[in-house]
Amino acid sequence: MRSPTGASHEADAPPEPVPQGQHTKTAIPSAHPRHACKSIPVVATPENHGGNPKARGFCSSLLGQFDVAHARFVLEHIPNPLQVVRNMARAVRPGGRVILSDDDYDGLRLWPEPPGFSSVWNAYQRTYDRHCNDPIVGRRLVQLLHQADLRPRRNTLVFFGGCAGDPDFEDVVRNIASIVDEAIDDIVATGLSRDAVTAGLDTLIAWSKAPDSAVWFGMSWAEGIRPP
Repeated sequence: MRSPTGASHEADAPPEPVPQGQHTKTAIPSAHPRHACKSIPVVATPENHGGNPKARGFCSSLLGQFDVAHARFVLEHIPNPLQVVRNMARAVRPGGRVILSDDDYDGLRLWPEPPGFSSVWNAYQRTYDRHCNDPIVGRRLVQLLHQADLRPRRNTLVFFGGCAGDPDFEDVVRNIASIVDEAIDDIVATGLSRDAVTAGLDTLIAWSKAPDSAVWFGMSWAEGIRPP
């Protein structure tokens, strides 16, 4: 549940849960390095948000030269994520690793449900459809690895939720609210009124003050290996 970004990933283990104070829109979990490796990030930029991705260093002389290729919060913004993963597979050496981290927005659960917010969240997901992108690409990561002729090795979820009583819970809720607020024009274009979106956001903030409110959400993470 983050802005598109990319960074090298030097790790043998999946990322650990986000530390206290890291529930902001730009907070990205990362694993602790066990050894240095040659890695390449895949980066989505505003100018290619709805089109082809730009990948730093993806030229013929470097293909097959990297230990790790990592795309983080990128595939959800790409109309053809499989092509990106195939390019990542070509970038790593035989035995190299391709790591994918992304969102499945349909997996967000708020409980007890704040009245009216589910329609806002559903409309937010439809904004991805309008741009030919996939709001639930997180659940497809292992499939994408397989379709790119990689060998899936492991997958997990990194928790990004919280509940009343958690000192970071306000940040968790405001992160969700800011995502919706920044996309409000696109959401309105799906047919939901601006007043309905605003009312849903107000309800969300009020709901977060309840003593039993909880957000359940996880970032999908999967790793594949290029066969020898």
